[in-house]
Amino acid sequence: MIYGELGIFGHYDKTCYFNVTGVNGKLSQLGMNFRPTLDSVEDKKIIDKLRKEYQKPRLCKEPHVFVPLQDETDTQIMKYSPFKKMDELLDYVETLFMHQGIKILYKMHPKAPCELKSRRGFEQVFDDVHHYLPYADFIIGINSTVLTEALIYDNVNIISVGLGPLSRHWPTVEEQHAFIGDLYRSQLKWIDLKDPSKVSKAPFYRHMLQ
Repeated sequence: MIYGELGIFGHYDKTCYFNVTGVNGKLSQLGMNFRPTLDSVEDKKIIDKLRKEYQKPRLCKEPHVFVPLQDETDTQIMKYSPFKKMDELLDYVETLFMHQGIKILYKMHPKAPCELKSRRGFEQVFDDVHHYLPYADFIIGINSTVLTEALIYDNVNIISVGLGPLSRHWPTVEEQHAFIGDLYRSQLKWIDLKDPSKVSKAPFYRHMLQ
């Protein structure tokens, strides 16, 4: 069985990845070792490329927590989340920061808006998430692709409450970079699927042959 999913980086830009153990909370990379190797230079180049491509100017000058919301009908939520409603996630965030006096920014999933109750100190934003990710004091989510994108910024504090690519720990920044590099290299563009020479070089294909 080969499992497929939209790409982690460039999620809606016609990228995809395949995995032999599963996707989301069953990614093979969750149990792999990511010691720095000869690929370290390439990993750093990938990080620099992604930062240059993604990072946007800061819009919120105040200290803030950023919360990316998700599609409640997605298997990420239905199978790999302690919360089934985004309102439940925001309730949780509220209990964590209710006495901190810090602004809570949240963004709804672009393709799956949901009903939320009003909360003091919470503000909905509509801009690209990379106006907020590099500058947030905390980023809290379930298992959103946004959390994985946030890993390209070394100085952010990320809290993931569901199972997904963030369900592991990196003792060093170099190992974090190696993880991102592996995820990035495992992706294919949709158009690549028409090219047997590119598919044959893909990590999942080599693993399948083994």
